[in-house]
Amino acid sequence: MARGQRFSQRTRRPRRGQPVQRRVLIVSQGEITEPCYIEALKRHWRRGAVDVREHPKNPIALIEWADKETKRNARSGDKYDETWVVFDAERCPNPTVLAQAEAKARAASIQVAMSNPCFEVWLLLHLRYTHAPMVDANAAIAQLQASMPHYAKDRRGAERCMAELIEKVDTAVANAVQLRLFHQDSQAQDIPNPTTNVDLLVEVIRPPPQRASSFQETHHD
Repeated sequence: MARGQRFSQRTRRPRRGQPVQRRVLIVSQGEITEPCYIEALKRHWRRGAVDVREHPKNPIALIEWADKETKRNARSGDKYDETWVVFDAERCPNPTVLAQAEAKARAASIQVAMSNPCFEVWLLLHLRYTHAPMVDANAAIAQLQASMPHYAKDRRGAERCMAELIEKVDTAVANAVQLRLFHQDSQAQDIPNPTTNVDLLVEVIRPPPQRASSFQETHHD
């Protein structure tokens, strides 16, 4: 048995009374911020069966690489239950190319976590709700730094900031849902700005609630 297979089975083996962890592959276009956030979330929820990779290419190349990696692991007997790609809409400004990327992801059964204009929209929602349009990534970063002045894009600074933001993840999920509802009501065309569906990926990483013990189920008031 390959070393990777032994490690996967070890991380998937549940403790008594806990469900088996689903194996998830997450491939990020960003090389620092997104992986740092997801790794912090893994540590927070002790989700060892989540694999995070970086592939700083355009969305189509990102999806193709994620598809190959998913199939390679399946052939080795180390199958992923879900595969996600994380990228910024700003990195794919052509609507036709973006539609092609989304179609390719659907055909490969790959889920997409996309933010417009960038991942910092998701981070900002940990701190406050907003639906004000953002011209580009620099504008989103400026708004985030207004609420978190020490936010930085270098790895050490990003790791410190992510550890703080993770504590507010439930606020971010609620704000992301509210933002989608706002755009639905406004009947926004194309890709709404700002928007993010990273909350859907977060809910995949979040561990399921533990089942009550048989004693609790049979001995209650």
